Amino acid sequence: MTLKSTLTGAACIAALPAVAAAEMTAMEMALEAGAEKLGSDEIAEIMVDKTVKWVAASGDKQVLIHYGDDNTIEGRLIGGNWTGTGFYALAPCDLDAAAADLAPAPDPATLYRVAVHEAGHLLAGHLFSAPAPKSATLRTGGGMVERPMPDFLTRDRVTALVRTFLGGRAAEAVVFEEVSSGAGGGEESDLAMATQLLTDAETRLGLGDTLTWQAPDITARLLAQRSRTRIEDALRTAEAETREALACHRDDLERVAEALIDARELHAEDLANLLDPVIPDRTLENADLFDADERTPQTSGT
Repeated sequence: MTLKSTLTGAACIAALPAVAAAEMTAMEMALEAGAEKLGSDEIAEIMVDKTVKWVAASGDKQVLIHYGDDNTIEGRLIGGNWTGTGFYALAPCDLDAAAADLAPAPDPATLYRVAVHEAGHLLAGHLFSAPAPKSATLRTGGGMVERPMPDFLTRDRVTALVRTFLGGRAAEAVVFEEVSSGAGGGEESDLAMATQLLTDAETRLGLGDTLTWQAPDITARLLAQRSRTRIEDALRTAEAETREALACHRDDLERVAEALIDARELHAEDLANLLDPVIPDRTLENADLFDADERTPQTSGT
């Protein structure tokens, strides 16, 4: 079977929603989708002696993982000659993280690119005053930054969030002078979330140039040409401004990336210590966009 869910703590199993997925914790996403909390015995009944398929965030690696009845775990790279063994615990645990750690280790250059990408999200969010991140994680199969979404949106808040979404792509351009496919992909990718947020602002939230409301099933491809042009222009402007901001703080960008490589997992307090010394080059128009409770880091326990 293919595991499409994340098990955390006592475990929650559910298909994860696409909307704002990268901004929620795994537990929050599962509960939002109607997940049911399971005990250790129930998890064992579901998982033990089963084989699941783990797919890397980049989509270029797939690993078959078998959970034995004596807490052994075996992995095999599909289409490759790698295999691995280990042990797992059912409660508490995070099977996505365990699967990622079991996967073949990337080469140092790839790991550094992923770290720079995630550092770009962190630093862009700080520079453009997005809500403070809860955690940042770097694993074998990719990275992730978790931060809360605001209770409501304004035009300026949309602007800040779009630049935060594009921070990873912009960071790669600054450090490596070219971007990878890491920001693209499915409905939960950076580009998808930035595009969807701008599309919602333009067509459904009353934050665009018109007040016309469009049904959610009207995708960007079906929008009027003028709306599509405005969304594309907004994406291009956001990326350019984010690149410029990160280029001015390249030393900080690389410092955060190195800290992420060293620790592999940073929580709110760690991230605040890394980011608070960074002062934007100018007073940003959106400096006070978010309430104090949205901007104050909340330490997420392990």
